[in-house]
Amino acid sequence: MGQRPRQLTPEVSPRHTFGARLRQRREQQGLSQAGLAAKLFVSADLVAKIEKAQRRPSSRFVESADVALDAGGALVRSLPELAGENESTQQAFRLHDGVAEGVDDVRRRAVLQALAAMTLPGPGSSHRVREPQVCSLEDGADALRRLYHDCSSPRALLALVRSHLGATADLVMHLPDGPLRERTLSSRSEVSTLAGRLAFFDLHNDNQARGYFGLAHEAALYAKNHALAAAALGHLAFVPAREGNLAASMDYLDGASRHAAASGVTTLQSWVTAIESELVTAVAPSLAMRALERAADLIARPNQAPVPVWFDYYSADRLAGFRGYTLLRLDRGDDARTVLTAALKGLEPEAVKQRAVFLADIATSYLASDDPDVEQACAVATEGIISLQRFGYATGADRLHAIRARLRPWEDQPAVRDFDERLAALSS
Repeated sequence: MGQRPRQLTPEVSPRHTFGARLRQRREQQGLSQAGLAAKLFVSADLVAKIEKAQRRPSSRFVESADVALDAGGALVRSLPELAGENESTQQAFRLHDGVAEGVDDVRRRAVLQALAAMTLPGPGSSHRVREPQVCSLEDGADALRRLYHDCSSPRALLALVRSHLGATADLVMHLPDGPLRERTLSSRSEVSTLAGRLAFFDLHNDNQARGYFGLAHEAALYAKNHALAAAALGHLAFVPAREGNLAASMDYLDGASRHAAASGVTTLQSWVTAIESELVTAVAPSLAMRALERAADLIARPNQAPVPVWFDYYSADRLAGFRGYTLLRLDRGDDARTVLTAALKGLEPEAVKQRAVFLADIATSYLASDDPDVEQACAVATEGIISLQRFGYATGADRLHAIRARLRPWEDQPAVRDFDERLAALSS
């Protein structure tokens, strides 16, 4: 007689309940405990102890497991029970959607399969690191980058990104100086920059972002990778700028410019110059326009080195977005709208977050003219809200709230009241 199938019999304890749910999800995916551990960059022993309720899972573990097992938020919803049932805890841990919910099934499966393929040494492993392990780490970085564009919960994705960073730190400890170590450090820099982007643009956590971008820069220097160093410093420049420290921002941009020039990627040099235009617009509009002209000249030149695969957040259309933003700050609404409308048509389909920003700026342009068109501004801004309904993108939401502030003189109009309702739904 064959053995009876194991039954899931969770105890009263939330820890037992979660362990049972985790095991059930893992087995549905056809994964062993070691297989799940590889996806989460933890040890198989930890997975086993959590399933047996011998260890309480951290919130990071729960969020990462939810993504890796394609649970759509089912595991994350256990967090309030695990942490203690009270409203403040529920608010702290609530994720409105699973990180992969709403993503095209083919793309989502491809991302999760790439993460599952990782075969990295667990913490404390003394095994020799071989090239396939480094390749798996690089594949994981690529998977996380692609998932960024479809992620409905930046907090959950950031948890998985942090797990990847932990794995690279462990791997570097086992690697001697040489090409494999430099590749691992490059992967660490790339993923650290992704973490910083999530923290700064999606979540508005400036302190976290500063730390991640600093980590990305440090790893890039050790990897001797000028392109990644430029990306880290270019992003880092945004942090003090938001705090009003333009001098510090320009120092970071100077460093980014030097690294970008050394990389031979003129598109990257153009991006750094475009950032300069945005940061100086408020204090020196003429300097901003000159920076945009330099950025346009650079992006038109041939690259002397291949454009990195991870550098997917800049193009001629994105440069047009910088130009449109500067024109708005100069109260040239009609010119800004012309530029931004053309740029919007050129955006790639997956650039949903950037689309929302462009739409918000186009909506603002209708209010920046001599004869404001309130109804059209509200209609376009509503398109931006629709684009953001699945995404927790703080930068896009900020642009939409800024429009609402400009609509105050017309707040009794039906179009504005309707926009208010939609904006309130987005904020909730």
